[in-house]
Amino acid sequence: LVLIAVEYGPTAAAELDSATYAVLQHVLLRSARPVIVSGNPVALLHGQNILQTVLADLELNLQENHDYYVIRFYAGETIGLRDFVNAPARLLSRDVRGNATNLQASGFDDFAAIVVLAERAEELRAWAEQVAPQTRAQLVAVTGYSAAPLAAPYVYDGGAYQGLLVGYQDAYTYNRMLVLWTDGQLPDVEPPQAPATATPIPPTATPFVPTPTPAVAVFAIVESTTTINMRSGAGTEFEVMQGLAPQTEGLVIGESEDGAWTQIRLEDDTEGWIATQLLRFETRLVEVEVTATPVVEPTPAPVTEQPIEATPTSETEAATPAEPTETPTPAPPTATPTPATVTIGIVNADTAVNVREEPNGAVLAVARPGDELLVIGQNEDESWTQVRLPDGREGWIATFLL
Repeated sequence: LVLIAVEYGPTAAAELDSATYAVLQHVLLRSARPVIVSGNPVALLHGQNILQTVLADLELNLQENHDYYVIRFYAGETIGLRDFVNAPARLLSRDVRGNATNLQASGFDDFAAIVVLAERAEELRAWAEQVAPQTRAQLVAVTGYSAAPLAAPYVYDGGAYQGLLVGYQDAYTYNRMLVLWTDGQLPDVEPPQAPATATPIPPTATPFVPTPTPAVAVFAIVESTTTINMRSGAGTEFEVMQGLAPQTEGLVIGESEDGAWTQIRLEDDTEGWIATQLLRFETRLVEVEVTATPVVEPTPAPVTEQPIEATPTSETEAATPAEPTETPTPAPPTATPTPATVTIGIVNADTAVNVREEPNGAVLAVARPGDELLVIGQNEDESWTQVRLPDGREGWIATFLL
């Protein structure tokens, strides 16, 4: 069981829906059972709609109140959360329609993890102060850019939350990582069998066949009654590139630091910026084709054997030793300088990625798709790569994004 608290309203849906989709998808792919709760009835129904979208996209035929649960909301915000903490079984016994859930959970320790998706820092603080002391389950916080600085004290330095996801970029990274998951079952391990004697067969190369893999993308739709401007940068001071008609769609590839502007890519690969308030957002499952890295086979250099011809000699000639001749002293070899070899990491993503001060650390800068960065190291398990930015600063990027 994974408890998922959806504590954000329509104003934060554009920023947090993608993360909510990713969390629910991850839980279902791991064959866990999500339990959705909220202190906001609108947020609860919105979370239920996202769950139904995930189930449809993954083509999962799951049963409500058996494979997943949408619990009735608790009223009273902080006071209601306190009542939930004091008697969790009472709230968990009924779903959003008032039906019995038959959920065998009497407390928060019955959950493997608790994920809090909140628009405001107040909700994150309430769950940290009221729920975290009552359970040994790990808590993860998901929020937007505006609340992230206020949420940080509850995450770092032994805080209540063991993880923090912030905004579009972390949600995008999360969704990219989920591409590695194709189903929710661990591979079966067959018991070892007695070795059989077989005639060795020379190995043959098996060609790689690219397989489309599901991934999540965020699309922006123009929500206006008139044509709106797409600009070359995040602000009205930038030039207008073109006008976009109502209902025009584009792939979201970034946003400004304050979230007021969203960067999109149109079908013709044109990229530009639009005021966020003029857009609505949808998360969709798309197919990403995984391609193989070509392996270059070394070509052996041709070797030409020079035949040695034997010259017949008479016995007299063979017995006569050859006159010694002066052998020229060879010149000392000249050292040829070997050029230094460097490794370059190229950002392989559809949007800007975070460059962090350390693995899983604070964000230092961002790198754009296609940026080439000098690789200067990796961590022990090679999940993070250390790079040097063009301005000389050094930071870390998740290896799978390079």
